[in-house]
Amino acid sequence: MPADPHVLTAAEAAMLSAVAGRIVPDEDGSPGAVGAAADRYILRSLAAERAGLLGAYRDGLAAVEAAATALFGPGFTALTAGQQDEVLASAWAGPAGPFLTMVRAHVIEGMFADPRWGGNADRAGWALLRYAGPRRVWTAAEQAVTGPGGERR
Repeated sequence: MPADPHVLTAAEAAMLSAVAGRIVPDEDGSPGAVGAAADRYILRSLAAERAGLLGAYRDGLAAVEAAATALFGPGFTALTAGQQDEVLASAWAGPAGPFLTMVRAHVIEGMFADPRWGGNADRAGWALLRYAGPRRVWTAAEQAVTGPGGERR
């Protein structure tokens, strides 16, 4: 996707990465949303087909930032992972809830979409699912339709 990913300010983009990283954190050596470039996927989509959501993203990120400063003083990106989780839980229960629900859906898309759209870097999301990705050639055995007992139909 050739769209320019610089649609948010550097601070907004850093905050989006931090939020995405808390929605799907790194775990047991597997990359989370940031390692899978779900944040990049979101930025690219905001520069293209989701340009109409840019205002909602800016407003939503500002609401999460306000929740962070109200709870802890420093901004969201300066907080520990645990504090960020507290901020997100608080913000999800408040006016930023619909925004965070939308971001969660976009993070999941970025984790598991075809890598050509800017997310799922190195097929990290697919690796979590043990999915090798699309193949151009399927053998006859792989195309065979089988019944519940494994018999060919």
